[in-house]
Amino acid sequence: MTTILKCFEDLLIQLRAEADIASATALRYDSDGAQRIYSSHPEVFAQTGFKQYHEAPMIAQVRCAQAPILTDGIEALKQGFADWQTILAQGCDAIVNIPVRDPTGTTLGQLNLMGRTGAFEPEILARLQRIADRAAACFSDAPQQEASL
Repeated sequence: MTTILKCFEDLLIQLRAEADIASATALRYDSDGAQRIYSSHPEVFAQTGFKQYHEAPMIAQVRCAQAPILTDGIEALKQGFADWQTILAQGCDAIVNIPVRDPTGTTLGQLNLMGRTGAFEPEILARLQRIADRAAACFSDAPQQEASL
């Protein structure tokens, strides 16, 4: 039986069991853009906010690709993220943006997982994607329910 993850704290525990993740954020998609709904470090990366797709090319790219997108290395971060200096200051030089899909395959949002180069090898990405897809409840408009796993 597959356990459905119902809160971001549980989700982050599961993800960190697979990869060395220093920081994480989550975005919920809507028709015009993405709403930030979680940050593991809200003092550094905002826990709320909205970006339209045309303002955030990586968000739009992940939504369209419906597959993880890895940005690995300082030069790649500089080209892909306006806040690359903040990311580097956290000791991170790699980010993987992972779509979160519900059981029907609808993409609800994405996770942005930050770590070090080499933390997100292909076999690890596959496991992270499976975990992310079990977290659809975290991306619901309904109030969060705590779950004990």
